Amino acid sequence: MWPCYFFDSDTTGEKEFEEFYDSADDLVWDRFREIGVIRNSMPGNDEQLDRFLSTVTAWRKAKNWTKADLVNLFNETLGSFSHKETFKYLDDRM
Repeated sequence: MWPCYFFDSDTTGEKEFEEFYDSADDLVWDRFREIGVIRNSMPGNDEQLDRFLSTVTAWRKAKNWTKADLVNLFNETLGSFSHKETFKYLDDRM
C-alpha cells in the first residue's frame, strides 16, 4: 500500500534512517493504520527564523556564500539537523 525502495545510501544529504519528526514532536500512532501523525509540532522560534532569513538574504544580495556556510546556518537554526557529506551527489547518478 505504501511503496518503499530500500537501498544503500551513499550520496550527500541522505540520512542513514529517514524520519520526518523528532523527539520534541507529539506523535499520534493510532489515528491511521499505517502512518503516524504529528500533533502540535514544536513551535517555531521567530528570532532564529528571522536570523536565518536575514542571513540568506544578505548572502543573496552579496551573491556570495558557500555550501559550508549553508550547512552551518542550518545546523545553528535546526537543532536536529545533521548533514552527511560523502562528495557523491544524486545528480551524478541521473
